[in-house]
Amino acid sequence: MEVKMWNTINTGTLYIPTMAKTKFRSAVHLGFVRQHPCIVCGSDMGVEAHHIRKRKPGHLKSIGSRVSDEFTVPLCHDCHTLLHQPNRSEDWFWENCYNGDPFEEAKKLFSVTMRRLGIKNAE
Repeated sequence: MEVKMWNTINTGTLYIPTMAKTKFRSAVHLGFVRQHPCIVCGSDMGVEAHHIRKRKPGHLKSIGSRVSDEFTVPLCHDCHTLLHQPNRSEDWFWENCYNGDPFEEAKKLFSVTMRRLGIKNAE
């Protein structure tokens, strides 16, 4: 559990425990992800960085908030469009269209970016 510190004028320092993890944001990482072929069909045309919102223990998501750039994978435009079709969950897409764990692929890409940026122990 992370502890965030809030300073206030009236109460001094107040410590508030929260389950929130700081979200990683990096245009460099998103560009790196886009350089790879689509993990579903292998196409290298029109590749986009998709933020995984699949349910997984310990992976919190909420409507209207983007997940950390740490959880991004390359998808071509067609696969990305298929994933975001109405009346179909992201869980359905990963279970029926991809033979693997998208989180593992995202973790591999993220670790390469961290090494390139010279950041150790990013997890």
